[in-house]
Amino acid sequence: ISSISKLSQTCRHFNSVSSSNHLWWLKWLHHGNSEPYSNDVLWKSLLKKTVMDRKLWTKGKVKMYSHQRSGAVLHMKVDETLLITGSATIQVRNWCTGELVYTLSQNTNNVWGVNIKDDKMYGSGFDDGFKIWNKNTGQELAHCRGNEGDVWCVVPYRDWILAGSQNVYVWNSLDLSLVRKLVVDSTVSSIAVNDKYIVCGCYAQIFWVWDTSTLKLLWKLRVHKDRIRCVDIVDDVAASSSDDGDVIIWDLVKGVKKLKLKHYRSPVLGVRMDKYKIVTASIDSNLRIWEVATGNQLRLLSIGSALTCVDFFSNIIFCGCQNGSIFWC
Repeated sequence: ISSISKLSQTCRHFNSVSSSNHLWWLKWLHHGNSEPYSNDVLWKSLLKKTVMDRKLWTKGKVKMYSHQRSGAVLHMKVDETLLITGSATIQVRNWCTGELVYTLSQNTNNVWGVNIKDDKMYGSGFDDGFKIWNKNTGQELAHCRGNEGDVWCVVPYRDWILAGSQNVYVWNSLDLSLVRKLVVDSTVSSIAVNDKYIVCGCYAQIFWVWDTSTLKLLWKLRVHKDRIRCVDIVDDVAASSSDDGDVIIWDLVKGVKKLKLKHYRSPVLGVRMDKYKIVTASIDSNLRIWEVATGNQLRLLSIGSALTCVDFFSNIIFCGCQNGSIFWC
């Protein structure tokens, strides 16, 4: 970047060439990126931000810890002190210090989903069910079986535990009795819930929405062109990511697509949001931050390894990689 800038100062012709947006896009591709050219993007500014971000990663401004030899980090969840990651095992770290608190060995299945609520930790992928542990000690408290097929995600909410397999199962958290089965008839990859809505994404490319108080189906929406990988929700707005490379922002009141974020040419495996921002993680190794209100991309971080999951706590973003690495900043 600096060499092109210096060259632009030598003569008027070079100055004209160096100001070419297309030239900076070619330089962008040279740095290992793959986005198609667009006149709407200022490639010079985007490249400068990306190079600076990469310097932060390499200079230790961002922390990185290996997930040892457990394979790809399939899912993660954070709270005020702990970072929980799932792969062939579950690892629990104090993310403030980087200390590995403990590891929970697993059977032959992968741990596809992890979660935290109060003093309990949840993991899915355990013999057609999910398990519950004391998050501070790692002591196993319960093993719930009863879902049809593998459980891909588990979400605790008030007195319920929602588990996704071929349908969404709502379990009573006190006695693990079945409250309701929400019929999906497809692999449920991700679930999110708040006081108003339960949302889920499935491999059949459908985004499902139920009323939390009545468990009545509100919307069954098909916009994605490939299986949905991850969903999240805040108030009356939700987001879903897919293997088709799109991230859809949904208006849950009207049951319609609000915005489509399309800057990917590879599957987007992770999405998390709050009222102001959406963070997405893609196989193309890029972590992106978007503005919820406008859908504008605010930041791009190139990690250098395919990303499989993402979460954040306050202003600290965590991401897991296909090579087993874990980053946070």
